[in-house]
Amino acid sequence: FHATFEDLRCWAWHYIRKQPDTTLTQWYKNAVQVRGGDLRITIPATTAAGPSLQKTQLKKLKEPISECSVAASGQPGFDVLLPMGNTMVLCECRYTEPPDRERSSNKISPAEDVRRKTVLAEGEVKASKATIQSGEITAKASAFVLVAHRATGRLEGFAELCSKRPQGEKALADWHSFMQTEMAVIVLDRDALLCFYGPTFSALGGFM
Repeated sequence: FHATFEDLRCWAWHYIRKQPDTTLTQWYKNAVQVRGGDLRITIPATTAAGPSLQKTQLKKLKEPISECSVAASGQPGFDVLLPMGNTMVLCECRYTEPPDRERSSNKISPAEDVRRKTVLAEGEVKASKATIQSGEITAKASAFVLVAHRATGRLEGFAELCSKRPQGEKALADWHSFMQTEMAVIVLDRDALLCFYGPTFSALGGFM
């Protein structure tokens, strides 16, 4: 669903605005940025035919990535790949799920959904030989975007928690790894995501 929306939005951006360049925070206007700078992006001119499906995980990929695509089965760290000029955007989609005994299913976790996933995504980027417009993808020119149809309370406060030093040996180790990442990190919670999707797509996404 999210990959299809991104693909259609790229097509609509060119059809309506006819301006190929913008910034990451302008594209995800209702989100908060947790880490990194505001990367310059070029909106790809798509045909609105829909996203493709990757057959290979990013760390093993050597071919060019030229269009929005759904990640290969079992891909660690993210679900959608979106090349935007010299920037590689990787989206992780988190929707409401049936609860289990281990964790809440309707809220975002700074540790599980942001820190751990960012580290996994950056590891995939650094191991990959895939290329975009500027050449081989790099962590400094990539962004991790958490697309979460879940509640955070106050999104700005949640963003601060992602960078706050946690308690516990395992959580602290993950935090140290996260604080050393080079990727930009963007978070959209449920309210921000509904604004991003707009009235039509947010209604279509009612199943989420």
